[in-house]
Amino acid sequence: MKKVLKHLDDDKIIVHFGKLFTTSLLMIAPLIPANEDKRLENLYSYCILDTDPEKDFDGITHLASELFEVPVCVISIVDKDRQWFKSKVGLATPETPRSISFCAHAINHPNEPTVVPNANLDERFIDNPLVIGEPHVVFYAGVPLISAEGYPMGTLCIIDFVERHLTDSQLEHLNILAQQVMNLFQLRRKNEDLSNALDEKAMLIKEIHHRVKNNLQIISSLLNLQMNAELDETAISALAASRDRIMAMSLIHQQLYQSETIDKVQFDIYLKHLVDSISKLYSGIDTIVDSPPVILSMDMAVPLSLITSEVITNAFKHAFEPGTHGKITIAVEETPSRMIIMTIRDNGKGFSMHDRWENSGTLGFEIIKSLTDQISGTVECDTGSNGTTFTFYFPKEQKH
Repeated sequence: MKKVLKHLDDDKIIVHFGKLFTTSLLMIAPLIPANEDKRLENLYSYCILDTDPEKDFDGITHLASELFEVPVCVISIVDKDRQWFKSKVGLATPETPRSISFCAHAINHPNEPTVVPNANLDERFIDNPLVIGEPHVVFYAGVPLISAEGYPMGTLCIIDFVERHLTDSQLEHLNILAQQVMNLFQLRRKNEDLSNALDEKAMLIKEIHHRVKNNLQIISSLLNLQMNAELDETAISALAASRDRIMAMSLIHQQLYQSETIDKVQFDIYLKHLVDSISKLYSGIDTIVDSPPVILSMDMAVPLSLITSEVITNAFKHAFEPGTHGKITIAVEETPSRMIIMTIRDNGKGFSMHDRWENSGTLGFEIIKSLTDQISGTVECDTGSNGTTFTFYFPKEQKH
């Protein structure tokens, strides 16, 4: 809003609420505090200007309007060139020029309320556009809102269109409400600071996930190089297994980096990525993932991802005869009691009777059993000529 168009000798022209007002120099403009730069710096630290309405502040202005039986009540913030209304009752405009603001006078007396019983009789406001034009202010009482650092930010003020006088008790009530406004400002700033700190922490943790993922991918690449240099099949198989385990963990950190949360994994999405990544290393085997949306903590997701990697990798390598076309299905469901059931099934050749998985003694199966214990779960295995099915039961959330 343009406040002053030009000076004309003893008069000046002010634009207010879209109308032109010519005022004589009788009106006394509010003084600028000596510490104005620091006051504004402190004011801006609250990040309150031009924010949306909030019911806590609106509740105070409505209460004050009812308590003092006035048509107008405002929480006013005095900016560099304007006064802006955080909350208002009885006014439509969101702000007015500072040069004609009653509250800009009030902040020059931060230790006491400013009370104007009749603005038509007060030399500071006698020809103020707010007095001689809309909304025709007559009575004004404003209590400065003092920040924790001691700077006046604005006022809680009440306005009427007739002459009024406040009792000592009423002034005390207005002071109490003003203090509550300031308490809300303090709480709001603390919440804002906390939110910013949490955002910074989240960004840091996401960056850590990103770097961990990159480092794991580097290790995976080194293992691939080592595999290419090896001639011993046993060594190559061990390196490949290690690579697959590292890849499974890398995908977890990748999803955490890309997600909106820093410690929760959309496990159904992750599962599809994991199975797809592993299946690319093998051919002739179809994979199907059937899972509803499931959110798991990182403490649950990492062990479960390694379990899944071990089982399906083992199936890719050993469940099917060379040249046959097979299928691996991974299904996840959540029970009403918040238990997760994950079933991994292949239609391969199964285990022989003397090679039951509980007694196999292989590293992969030992890892599966150890990780299942880690997530407080149980595992069942059913194997035969029609294939192998692993069924895992575990609580969705771990008890600490």
